[in-house]
Amino acid sequence: MDIVLGILTSIAEHLLVPAARQIGYVFCYRRNIRSLENESDKLEGIRSGVEQRKAAEWTNLQVISPDVEAWLTSVDRTTVDVAVLLRRRVEVERGCLYGWCPNLKSRYALSRKAKKIEQAMIGLQSQENRRRKRLWKL
Repeated sequence: MDIVLGILTSIAEHLLVPAARQIGYVFCYRRNIRSLENESDKLEGIRSGVEQRKAAEWTNLQVISPDVEAWLTSVDRTTVDVAVLLRRRVEVERGCLYGWCPNLKSRYALSRKAKKIEQAMIGLQSQENRRRKRLWKL
């Protein structure tokens, strides 16, 4: 009996969890888009702070770290991806029959991409927070 239970839990872990995640992209579409917008706003706030510090360092004739330039470039790319995704949102939400019949494939694709971009933005935020903590320790 223990062997069967072990096999069933293994099957559940490897099949049901990924399937539930994929189905969640369709049903949690609005939450994923809203979360993407919130993370985008947070990242823009952090970005403006970094750009202000960069301008202050430039004014004081200090050397700007290449990490900062690379981080700002990554943020710019991510911001462009967010803008493109949010423009596509209008098409997806309209769906067919003036919104009465949602296009599930488009919702799935957009929600999945929003989740991936959101994870990238969270990574950029944590990267900047680690860099800032490292500077304060010096």
